[in-house]
Amino acid sequence: MPPHPCSHLLIECKMAVSWLCMCVLLSASLSAFAMPDEDLDNAVGLIESVDVSDEGVQIAASFACQNNNYNLLEVLKAERQVVGGFYYYLSVMVDGSSQSAGQMKCDFEVYDRPWEESISIEKSECTPQ
Repeated sequence: MPPHPCSHLLIECKMAVSWLCMCVLLSASLSAFAMPDEDLDNAVGLIESVDVSDEGVQIAASFACQNNNYNLLEVLKAERQVVGGFYYYLSVMVDGSSQSAGQMKCDFEVYDRPWEESISIEKSECTPQ
């Protein structure tokens, strides 16, 4: 039986689709290696500096201070890591006079998952100033 007169078109079409798929996959995999520096700042797992006035920073700092019975005076430094939530690394000045501690510098690590309404202090270190 002779081949269908359009069978060569079907074969060419399948080859074109295969090449297109391969090009798309190759392009996607190469773009990960050619990612601009500004996109690396938002990559999952990287620790990035965050403005101390950022709403998430202020919530995390306030939570950490309230749970330690301190009054938040100032957020000195803030970093954030995206890891199945937001992990905040904070350096803050607090007033610990309610515990007879006076002014202190504290380093807090706070893990926040706002969509689950879950926030916890993972680490807390304070030194008198």
